[in-house]
Amino acid sequence: MTYLHLSAEVRNKNDYPYQNLYLFIKNNLKDSSTWKIDTLRFLLIDKKGNWLGNGWGSLYQLDKPFDSLFVPHPGTFQIKISHGMKDVSLKGINDIGVRVER
Repeated sequence: MTYLHLSAEVRNKNDYPYQNLYLFIKNNLKDSSTWKIDTLRFLLIDKKGNWLGNGWGSLYQLDKPFDSLFVPHPGTFQIKISHGMKDVSLKGINDIGVRVER
């Protein structure tokens, strides 16, 4: 049995046209046949128009914890990420990922 902490990470450029980003993260970590879905809202710009997160040049990175869970047994598991924005392709989003830590 393993206890895991999950967080989503987003790396964006300053030409991203929106203030926020919605992500849908599906995983089957508790039971390989059952999927859990989390919806995350990343606020990328504050009310004053400043980019949030750690940044260098025109690139910024934010992370957001979203789950902690026990994985009851070893196995082959999956994590799937999709966005919930109206555009199919998101200009200004460099990377999206999930960090899994014990």
